[in-house]
Amino acid sequence: MVTRAEMEFRREVARAFRDEMKKRHLSVVAAASELGVSRQSLHKYLACSATPRSSLVSRACLRWNLSMNVYGKTFTAGAFAAPGASGTSTPAQLTFPEILQSLRDRDLEVRLVRVRGDALELKLSIKFAS
Repeated sequence: MVTRAEMEFRREVARAFRDEMKKRHLSVVAAASELGVSRQSLHKYLACSATPRSSLVSRACLRWNLSMNVYGKTFTAGAFAAPGASGTSTPAQLTFPEILQSLRDRDLEVRLVRVRGDALELKLSIKFAS
């Protein structure tokens, strides 16, 4: 289920992307190529049916000099840390979807427990960074 805030963010991203594509006379294919995403993904962002990752929004803000406003808060490319920027990180509480997105294959262990008729019983172990 998408929260109200996430939907507002999706709408603002779609608006900003559409406005910039129109201004630059970019097709969906050309814009997707510039942003490093598939045209299918860009279509989803423009239709507000998917939430782009922060890395994509950062790339769009940097490349297209975008400014977005969500719930009265304006952010630009400066709102994102520069790639490779060093500094101390502040611990943050992640949401469950953010945790799932951050998982890699090496964090997961799947084991077959038993086979029952037409069903498999699996055990999934997830290793979280300490």
